[in-house]
Amino acid sequence: MMKYKVCKLSFSGKLHLGTGMLDSTASAFYADTLFSALCCEIVQSNDLSALTQLVEWCRSRKLILSDAMPFSEDTFFLPKPFLSLHGDNEKEGDSKRKKLFKKLRYIPAEELGAFSAGTMDPESAAEKLAHIGRSSIRTLAHVSGEEDSVPYQVGEYQFYKGCGLYFIAACADAAVTDFLTKLMTSLSFTGIGGKRTAGLGKFTFSITDADQGLTNALEQGAKAAQKMTLSVSLPKDDEMKSAIGGASYSLIRRSGFVASYTYAKTYRKKNDLYVFQAGSCFENAFCGDVYDVSSGGAHPVYRYAIPMFIAVR
Repeated sequence: MMKYKVCKLSFSGKLHLGTGMLDSTASAFYADTLFSALCCEIVQSNDLSALTQLVEWCRSRKLILSDAMPFSEDTFFLPKPFLSLHGDNEKEGDSKRKKLFKKLRYIPAEELGAFSAGTMDPESAAEKLAHIGRSSIRTLAHVSGEEDSVPYQVGEYQFYKGCGLYFIAACADAAVTDFLTKLMTSLSFTGIGGKRTAGLGKFTFSITDADQGLTNALEQGAKAAQKMTLSVSLPKDDEMKSAIGGASYSLIRRSGFVASYTYAKTYRKKNDLYVFQAGSCFENAFCGDVYDVSSGGAHPVYRYAIPMFIAVR
């Protein structure tokens, strides 16, 4: 039976998470970003057997990762489900509440049931999210040889005290948990996100057992009549038809450049992959995969797209 672990990341400073624009930043990151960062840590150690192990454990579902989601003290947030709302949440003429629900990206985990039932208060959730942290812009300078420095702006995110990001890891056994802990220890010093050489993205972390309520919801996830994915995910070709039946979802494009000096002589882009966003809801479970998104380089480049389901209804 899988053991569900909660890994909390507390950032010692600011971080930059790509949105496509250097002067902006996201406040959380996807499971594929975390997976790629773990792969890079392994490559830096030159232990390619560990990289093979990581990919195999994920593909065999001995290790499943969620997206990184915000927390504030003892309040943990989950993606807002892509579900049609009923009940009090959809009162006729209550445009303010509807706009608040539309803007919400996350909801408190303890209110998942209330959201599904249509009784959650969006103002309370929005107020809690507003006190997670804030974004800002920093001006840096690029210096090249003897040329004049060129200023540029970088978007940064700063979490308030007691706030940060967490992700859930489903681990098959102690060996998987120990492996993940070792990689996270290394990653905490390297940092996550962009502009790490400028000191961004460093964190401390803790890994604890998920509480019984969360564990139950995750264990029931794949079997539930309505289930939500907590990670970016993409069904295999033979799973797609079943997966989208009765589903309510949002697709996002995942792209980027290959962070490897041995891949090619020039800076190369990964192949784009369109995936279901966390919060997408399904009637039928699927396995997903770790996809090779390389494009003619010297070695595979992996994109994580395996769902972690939680019961919604």
